[in-house]
Amino acid sequence: MLTGDRAHYAIVAAESLAVIDLPEVPTGAAGLVEVHGKTLLAVGICMPWRFGAPALPPDAAPGATTGPREWAAVLASLDHGLRRLSRELPDVPLVVGGDFNQTLGGYVVGSHEGRARLERLLSEHGLITYTSTLPSARAGSAAIDHICGHAEPVATGWWAAPAVPDRTKSATDHAGYWVDVPPP
Repeated sequence: MLTGDRAHYAIVAAESLAVIDLPEVPTGAAGLVEVHGKTLLAVGICMPWRFGAPALPPDAAPGATTGPREWAAVLASLDHGLRRLSRELPDVPLVVGGDFNQTLGGYVVGSHEGRARLERLLSEHGLITYTSTLPSARAGSAAIDHICGHAEPVATGWWAAPAVPDRTKSATDHAGYWVDVPPP
């Protein structure tokens, strides 16, 4: 399932998927997925970012105005959607993942305010961020894409995006992540 416009979209994919509407988040997607014979509620999100933002040096620590106003609105919409889904499916474990454009440790990508808001939202939903200490494809930075859930992970990993053919630069500043958690 794919939702959002061409610049910002989320995908939730699984061999067994029952799509769930997530009208609160136009750049999000949700579905019930089967993992190890158990049903999980998977929510994907793609947060907007400043259009054409310049690359930040590794020692930068931007202030609260770095991200767009739309970022705060999407985060509030995600919170609203997660609250509704938790009421509708109270016994189904939740996994949230996607592009948050925000580090949760180390060098700040996004903003200090964005980090605090995202940490507060995840905490309020009882979510553990599995990727907060993993590196990103951006040199010197931690992950800006996150996978979150309720159980402690058994293992985590990442890989950088390959370079664009015939160029030395990566195709994206995002990396790929995987998380292995015990079945609920």
